[in-house]
Amino acid sequence: MTGSYLNTLTNQCVTNCPIGYYGDDQSRVCMLCAPACKTCVNNNYTCTSCKDVTVNGVTTFKYLYGNTCVDRCPYLQFYQNHANRSCDPCNAACMICVSAFDDCIVCNKGSVISGRSCLNSCPAKSYITEIGTCFPCDPSCQICRGAMNSMCSECVSG
Repeated sequence: MTGSYLNTLTNQCVTNCPIGYYGDDQSRVCMLCAPACKTCVNNNYTCTSCKDVTVNGVTTFKYLYGNTCVDRCPYLQFYQNHANRSCDPCNAACMICVSAFDDCIVCNKGSVISGRSCLNSCPAKSYITEIGTCFPCDPSCQICRGAMNSMCSECVSG
């Protein structure tokens, strides 16, 4: 069988190695992936997906970061995608995101935070604080420089 690998578990030739193994092109044998890898390619440490590891009844979730399985994703500019078990990047304006690429809690320099989003500037009827956070104006203000109604630059008409 051309393009096949020996599965040493079954002593059969297969075109695709079982999960947890990769086809070694030199030896033509299915080789075991690294312990944290669910699947791997080319060698045992180039993971393409991760498996959860249970030790003494305690399960540790692993996340794919590049080609490596890690316990935690990098804190800056990545979040742990629990559904895919991967470290996914935050959006470009976001320095720290939590549960989605746009669920930001800290913005990169040059952006302001409004709610959990990083923006170029604060939205209408809000103002920017000294720490770069947007807060709503008093309801009577159209434009403001602070939270109190005495800090209006322009009032709401009508």
